[in-house]
Amino acid sequence: MYLLSLADSVRLRREYFGGIAFDTSTGTTVDVDKAAFNMLSIISINSAVSQEDLIKILRSTGLVSGKNSKAATKVIKRFLELGILRIKPHAVDGNDYSQTFGNDERLLKIPEFTKGWRFGNYLSAPETVHWAITFRCASNCPDCYAKRHLELFSCEMDTRDALRAVDTISEWGVFQLAIGGGEPLLRSDLKDITARASQNGLAVHITTGYDNLDLAIFQKLSGNIKCLQIGVKHDRLMAQPQAETAMLKRIVETSTGAGIQTGANLILSKSSIKNFEPLLDSLVRAGITRITLLRYKPPKDILRWKQENPSVEMMAEFETKLSSNKSSVFGRALLQIIARHHMSF
Repeated sequence: MYLLSLADSVRLRREYFGGIAFDTSTGTTVDVDKAAFNMLSIISINSAVSQEDLIKILRSTGLVSGKNSKAATKVIKRFLELGILRIKPHAVDGNDYSQTFGNDERLLKIPEFTKGWRFGNYLSAPETVHWAITFRCASNCPDCYAKRHLELFSCEMDTRDALRAVDTISEWGVFQLAIGGGEPLLRSDLKDITARASQNGLAVHITTGYDNLDLAIFQKLSGNIKCLQIGVKHDRLMAQPQAETAMLKRIVETSTGAGIQTGANLILSKSSIKNFEPLLDSLVRAGITRITLLRYKPPKDILRWKQENPSVEMMAEFETKLSSNKSSVFGRALLQIIARHHMSF
């Protein structure tokens, strides 16, 4: 006999349709219906539950009918595959677990909110908050869209207000905080801000432009951020692939050594799409296995926009090629796709 427990890294949030399970260690996000959410809640408040007892209590509360027991078992199996649930060993002598549904021992706890779900077809809070924490930046990237708005932002939050904003975001029930800019690493209080966010249960991501990057910053941020996303300068990577790849590799190795996952953001402009395979090859050689493809946004230079903005037809052709997975480069690249899962009974 084995027991089911919620993974330590998983957070639950109740929604009008049921709820969301978010794994802070992997970014896996699972939408669940009301029955599935209550299943996870029962496991969570009881620390560990046997599958047999879980099905019994779901039946007794009317959350699952007899005909849906097999479906519930399949959902449990899928939760285990996704890492949302874990298997906890059960001691035969009962030392580790003495909760048995329906006998004289302590009964399993049942969530108080098996009914009374709120109305509406909107989330109670964002899943991720993207925060341009500063517009200061020493780089002069030709595709930077933030430069169009610099005159609107002549100041930024001080540390006290930034920490207050982090507290508010976490109180909302937000799962992830994506910090960008500008160049966020220019903030001298970034360690304090990310530490507060991490303490509040937020999965913190930082996007950097990596020019003149002080590699010692990783030790300061170690333990506070989950992932460092590198904004790839594809023009430079195409013009001088060896030097740029070597620089990216140093960042990846240093970041990984500090326990921080490293990914890359690649803007889908005309030139990056046309040179996608060699760009991807360089990123893979640099040790990057998590690549996020971003829509091309209007930069400050309108001529640059007209020159680099891909057409609908070009994007459609690129999507077809990407999904066909025929390129030999894709065979060597481990592209991590953080997908959204929808689960119900």
